[in-house]
Amino acid sequence: FFECLTGKTPFSGRLGQLAIQHETAAVPVAMVEEPLQQLIERGMAKDPRERPRNAMEFVGELNWVADRAYGADWEERGRSELGRRAAALLLLLLGGAVVGAAGGSFTASALAGLSRRKKVVIAGAAAGVLVAIAAAGTTLALQGNNTNTVTTAGSNGPGGSGGGGADGSGNSTGSSSTTPGTTPSSSASTSASPTPSNSAATTTPAGTPTTTPAGTPTTTPAGNPTTTSPATTPPAVITLSISSKPGSPVSVACGSQQSVTFTVTGAIHSTQATTVAYKWSSSGKSASASLAKGGSATVTDTVTLPVGTKPSTSNGSDILSVSSPSSVSASVPLSVSCTFPPLQIVSLSPSSGTYLAQYSGQLNAQGGDGNYTWSVTSTLPTRLSWNSGGVISGLISVKPGQYSISVTVTDGEGKSTSSTVTLTVDQPPPTG
Repeated sequence: FFECLTGKTPFSGRLGQLAIQHETAAVPVAMVEEPLQQLIERGMAKDPRERPRNAMEFVGELNWVADRAYGADWEERGRSELGRRAAALLLLLLGGAVVGAAGGSFTASALAGLSRRKKVVIAGAAAGVLVAIAAAGTTLALQGNNTNTVTTAGSNGPGGSGGGGADGSGNSTGSSSTTPGTTPSSSASTSASPTPSNSAATTTPAGTPTTTPAGTPTTTPAGNPTTTSPATTPPAVITLSISSKPGSPVSVACGSQQSVTFTVTGAIHSTQATTVAYKWSSSGKSASASLAKGGSATVTDTVTLPVGTKPSTSNGSDILSVSSPSSVSASVPLSVSCTFPPLQIVSLSPSSGTYLAQYSGQLNAQGGDGNYTWSVTSTLPTRLSWNSGGVISGLISVKPGQYSISVTVTDGEGKSTSSTVTLTVDQPPPTG
């Protein structure tokens, strides 16, 4: 098909070179008219799954493209142009004048040096082309109409021999004469007939019409042959949509879990009934799905990303790719961020002690990375002390009441926060 369009093969070289080019080289679609480039590229795709499934599908796509690019009558116009050029060539070889034939002067110059024998051979070939075109036109006319009228000039023979007048008497308005000793003339002399009904023979063929010509036969088709292009189905258009659950990005507490698993869902939609081949990039899973016209198929995949023990982000993605009947893909980005909860000072436990009694209390915090360092930023009651572990201890020698203590905590990531805790000093129990 490529060679019919361009007059050249797509690749050249020895057999081994051709095999390599057909497997790896880009298809030279620039040699083809733009409306047909995508059809040629699809028909010569390296991956068999990207080509039309069969010849009928390819012809259907060809008709669909040609109708829109060149008009619905492109076949008839091509056939007519072929017939016109073949007729011009035949008449030129026979010595006739072709008026207005495209390229006529060039053809005459090209054939001037040929011997008479070669001209006769070429003339015979051209005549064969004319006969084939005429037969094709007749066949198309017969397909478009149940009957066709073929009118031929009659001969001087009897009516029963296929010539003569409409009454079968053998009379005709045309004759062919040959003078002995001279070159036979291909022209026919005609005279007007007083009775129009006897000027030609009208036959209604059953099957393929058969005529007996006198001189050059003249056929008058019943109207111009019309062709109806077969109904074609436009190529399927594939669209994709993709999403994940939970939605990305995801934020979790560091160390709270080891990983997060995403369920990725893809929807494949087609404008025509077809079977699609698809693949997931993350899992490598591939399969096929049958779609009705205007229908969709839902496919799923899973992706797992790790959760760190310190603030960090894990990134990933998943891609849904369709390779047949056309190539299309869609992707979804995935992300998991790990952070520590906010650092907070919670309490001093126990929060009370007894006057003139020993006391030991622990400062408590939450959030951060859990590695806490404490400091006291205010004056403690007399005889009480603190350490970096958050312990306040000693003999309570102050009078009963409530005492505020300002403290600060810092975690292993360098995050810190400050607050105030309260120590309540109680009266000692009465002595007996």
